[in-house]
Amino acid sequence: MDVAANRIETPDGWIQVKPRSMAVLQYLVGHAGEVCSRQDIMDRVWARVEVSEEVLNHAVHELRGAFEDDPRHPEIIETIPRGGYRLIASVEEFPQSGWRRKMRWLLPAMVVVVLASSGIWWLVDGDRAADMPVRKLAVLPFESMGPDTSFDYFSDGLTEELITELNRINPARLDVIARTSVMAFKGQRRPLSEIAGMLGVDYVVEGSVRRDADRIRITAQLIETEGETHLWAESFDRRLENILELQHEIAQSIARQARVPLDPEVRPRRHSVDPEAYRDFLRGRAQTYQFHRSGYAAALESFEAALERQSDYAVVHGWKAAALSGLAFSRPSAEERTAYARRALQSARRALELDPELGIAHFARGWLAFSQEWAFARAERLFREALEVDPNSWWIHFGYAELLSALGRHEEAIAHMETAYELDPVNPFVNVELAAVHAHAGRYREGLEVIDRALEALPHHQELHDRRSNFFEALGRFEKAIEAREKYAAIQDREYDADGHRRALAEQGERGYWRWLLDSPDWYSDVVLRAKLLALLGRHDSALDLIAEAVEQRKPSAVYIGVYRQFEPLSGNARFDALLEQAGLSN
Repeated sequence: MDVAANRIETPDGWIQVKPRSMAVLQYLVGHAGEVCSRQDIMDRVWARVEVSEEVLNHAVHELRGAFEDDPRHPEIIETIPRGGYRLIASVEEFPQSGWRRKMRWLLPAMVVVVLASSGIWWLVDGDRAADMPVRKLAVLPFESMGPDTSFDYFSDGLTEELITELNRINPARLDVIARTSVMAFKGQRRPLSEIAGMLGVDYVVEGSVRRDADRIRITAQLIETEGETHLWAESFDRRLENILELQHEIAQSIARQARVPLDPEVRPRRHSVDPEAYRDFLRGRAQTYQFHRSGYAAALESFEAALERQSDYAVVHGWKAAALSGLAFSRPSAEERTAYARRALQSARRALELDPELGIAHFARGWLAFSQEWAFARAERLFREALEVDPNSWWIHFGYAELLSALGRHEEAIAHMETAYELDPVNPFVNVELAAVHAHAGRYREGLEVIDRALEALPHHQELHDRRSNFFEALGRFEKAIEAREKYAAIQDREYDADGHRRALAEQGERGYWRWLLDSPDWYSDVVLRAKLLALLGRHDSALDLIAEAVEQRKPSAVYIGVYRQFEPLSGNARFDALLEQAGLSN
C-alpha cells in the first residue's frame, strides 16, 4: 500500500483509491481484527467535516472493489450489522526491501504493511496509523498591504499559489481547502471559530503581502483552530524572481508546524520566474475564476502576455488550457467550440511536456474529452491519470464526477463530487453540481438539502436559488418553486410574472405550470431545457426533435440526456434509444 500516492498493489497491478478511502483502510489496519464502529471511523477520517455516512459507504465500496472483496463472502473487510466494519485479513509488517519477494507467495486475504526507511512512510504500523489523522487546513486570503487596491489580484494569487504548494506536500495526510471557498471570507472579520466551523479545518493560515518594486515581503502565521492557538509566525523578504522558492519554503514550514510528514521528493516547480510573467499569470488566473465567458477571454489575454515573456512557463500553459476549455464550453456554435477546444488541447499538451504532474492541465484534457469530444472512455482514463498526480484537486474530482453522472454511475459520481465539496465547501459551482448529481440519481431531497446548506453561506447566489426552484418542481412543491424563482429573478433584476405563473398553476395544475414556462422563452431558451418541458407535457415528438438538434450540434448539456429524469417517459422509445446510441450513452 502506497499511502502517499493513495494506491494499492494487487497481483494485477496498482489500483488508485481516493485519499479518504486510504485513510479508512489505514484505520482498519491499525485496528485489525477489531470491530470499528462507523462513528469511530467517521470521527477519525472526516473529523470536523459535516458529511453524511454515505461517504463511508463509498469509501468501503471502493476498497472492496480494489481488493475484489465480495461483501457477501468477505476475505478483507467484513461488515458487522449495526456495528461497523472489521479487517479480517491477516496483517504482516516487514521492510520495503522484502515486499517484491514476498508478493510472490502472499495469500490473497493478507494486507501487507510496508515500511520505508527513507523517511517517507508508505504505510505505518497500527498504532502510528491511528495517531496520524488527515489534517485539514485553510489558507485565508492574504491581505495586500498598501493603498493600491489594484494589487489585490497579486495577494489573492499568492494565496492560491500557497494552497497549491501545500497540496503537493503530502496529499494523503493534508487536505487544503481550495481557493473559491477561502475567497468567500475575503475582507470579512468573522470569528476564527466560525470560519473553522464552516470550512471544517484544524488549522488556518493568515498573512499579508507587500510588494516594493522587484522585492516582496510576506508575513504568515499558523493557528490551530481548537483553542485558537498561534503555533508559528514568520516574515520573509525576497526578490520577486525567487517567489516560487519562497512559496515552497513557506509551505514546508507550515507543514512541519502542523505535524505533516514531508516528502523530500517535492521540490519547487521551477527556481525562478520573470516577475512580470508571474504578475500576468496571477491576473489571468483571477480572471478565470469569474467562471464567465468574458472572464475567460480576459484571462486568455493575460496568459498570452505571460507566455510572451516566459514561453516555458508550464503552469501558464495549463491555465491557458483551462480558460480555453471554458470558452469552448460557453460558446453557442459548434464551430467556435471546436476551435477553442483544439487550442485548449494544444495548451494542455504543452503544459504537460514542461511539467507532467500539472493537475490543471490534466483536468483540461479530461474535461475536453468529456464535454467536447464525447470520448467518454478516454475521458475517464484521463481523469484517473489526473487524480494520480493531483488527488486533492477539486477541479479534477468535479470533472470526473460530471462524467460519471452523465454515464449514470451515480454512486461514484456523488462520491467524487462530495470529495470536491470537502476540498472546496463554499464553492457555489461545486454545491450546485453536488445537488445536480443527486438529482440525476433521483435523490431530490438530498439535493435540496445541499442547496439549502449552501445558501446559508451564499444567500445571494443566483444559481443556487434557480436550482432550488428546480428541486421544488421535482418534488411537486410548485408554490415553493415559484417563491424560489421570485428570489432568483430579484437577484438577477429581471422580470418574472409570478402572479401569472400562480394563476396558470391554479387553473390548470401541473400542466399549466410547465406550459407557462414553455411559453416564456426568456426563461428556457436552451434546447435541452425546452425539450425537458415538452417531455413533461407529453409532447414527445417535439421533445425528440430538440434532443436530436442538441446531439447533432453536441450541445454541452446534451451529454446528460441519459440521466435527466424528465426524459424517463421517453425510455424505450426507438428514436430516443437511437439518439442515446449516437451520443455514446446507450449503456
